[in-house]
Parts: sequence; structure tokens; C-alpha cells
Amino acid sequence: MAMRLGEVLNHALWLYFRFPLSSRMVEEMLGAHGIAASHETVRQWALKFGQELASWIQRRLPSAGDKWHLD
Repeated sequence: MAMRLGEVLNHALWLYFRFPLSSRMVEEMLGAHGIAASHETVRQWALKFGQELASWIQRRLPSAGDKWHLD
């Protein structure tokens, strides 16, 4: 199944920001799935889209008034 560019970009940035991975490690992980993206490409994506991703994650975090119910 072929991934669209947006899906590749999202996955690469998720790996880069969610885990303590270098851009070279992300390049290797993408390569293992048949996706050719250099570490410099990953770095450029992080610079260009990183703040947008961080803002999106911040909006999704629960706020002080949110309730959590455990069973």
C-alpha cells in the first residue's frame, strides 16, 4: 500500500518529536518501510512543520477542567 506524502510527513515528524530519535534514525526507520527520505529532508520538515505539529498536540492535551473516569 502506497502512503501519501502527507502521511509520510506526519509519520516521520511523529517519530522525530515523540521519541528521542535523530533525523538519521528516522531516515533509517522510513527506509525500512521502503520510503526514501534523507535525514536532511526530515530535518527540513521538522523546521517547517514542527511548530504546527507542536501546536496541534498542545490543543489535544486535556485541560484543567477535563474529567477522567477510570473503571
